[in-house]
Amino acid sequence: MQIRILLATTFFISAAGLYAQNDYDTALSTCQKLDLFESQTCMVGAEIPTFSTTAYDGSIVNNASVSNQVAVLHFWFMACPPCIAEMDGLNRVVDRYKNRDDVSFLAFTTDSRGIIAEEFFTEHNFAFTIIPDAMDIIIDVFQMRWGFPTTIVVDKSGQIFRIFSGGSTDDEKASAEVEATLVELIDACLE
Repeated sequence: MQIRILLATTFFISAAGLYAQNDYDTALSTCQKLDLFESQTCMVGAEIPTFSTTAYDGSIVNNASVSNQVAVLHFWFMACPPCIAEMDGLNRVVDRYKNRDDVSFLAFTTDSRGIIAEEFFTEHNFAFTIIPDAMDIIIDVFQMRWGFPTTIVVDKSGQIFRIFSGGSTDDEKASAEVEATLVELIDACLE
């Protein structure tokens, strides 16, 4: 029992020290040693993990697909009210950058291709490249543990620039917030 208390205390002291550090490399190393790599803070500045999958339209999507581009990687699913609430804002962001070949938009969903076709696209438009059946990539590759929706903005060098999660179910509020946040982050990566 005393050993468990000692280990837990050591863990919490180490974790508190982790968040007080300003050096990203040290923080990332500490996060990995503590098995906390799924933390958003730990991932900012890291390269995106290697992935390869098939999009809804049948195209192959992988790291090369977003190489030398600002990539917006969005994680969502159909039964998630905040995910649906911010879709109009996400679509406006895609529309804003549609004439640029250095910005890409991928949306990873746990939903199957068939369910998306039957139950989602009949009522919703989502302008991102949709990656259905992506549970393995979401959990195993990206180590997503933050909830849905979550968006990762990747800079042109392939490093994670910022990660943020939505939460509002108010369509106007969620759409406005995600649009403003993404425009600011994408523009910062394009400078």
